Amino acid sequence: MTYKVYDNFLDKQDFLNLKNTMLGNNFPWFYHEKTITTYMENSAFYRDDKSFAKSGDYQFTHNFYSNHLANSTFFELVIPLIQKINPKSVVRIKANLTNKTDRSMVYGFHVDQDNAPSNLKTAVYYVNTTNGPTLFEDGTEVESLENRLVIFDTNLVHSAVSQTDERARIVINFNFYENF
Repeated sequence: MTYKVYDNFLDKQDFLNLKNTMLGNNFPWFYHEKTITTYMENSAFYRDDKSFAKSGDYQFTHNFYSNHLANSTFFELVIPLIQKINPKSVVRIKANLTNKTDRSMVYGFHVDQDNAPSNLKTAVYYVNTTNGPTLFEDGTEVESLENRLVIFDTNLVHSAVSQTDERARIVINFNFYENF
């Protein structure tokens, strides 16, 4: 498996601006009944054999960028991340907020884009620290530490794991073509 982890990814001012805004009362979050989109249930990668979060299978999202457009008035928050990642092009930028669960649960293994070309990457940026890691299908875990970024091939099967310590787990998910 190939992935890279970067701690203290953003400078302190950019990080605190992003974190305080996204954890604040004026940041818009949108409810979704599932943490994994419905089409993933039919995917070969979908699993519910590792205490899949049936009862906690919902999340709040915020779409910063999709369909070749910035579609958020908060898009400027992610500009420092984009500049530092330095992609050739961006496919999607979406924030996910999951709520605390009573026990740790794997939400569902998936890939972000089916049949992804080798230069399509996924990055997960952790806005806050929780005990809910990102889990890869081979058992590797990446801890959810604030201001950490992990980049990996989009075809790597992975899942979020629910947190039991903090009220919310917030990540920003990027799908992008890497700049060679």
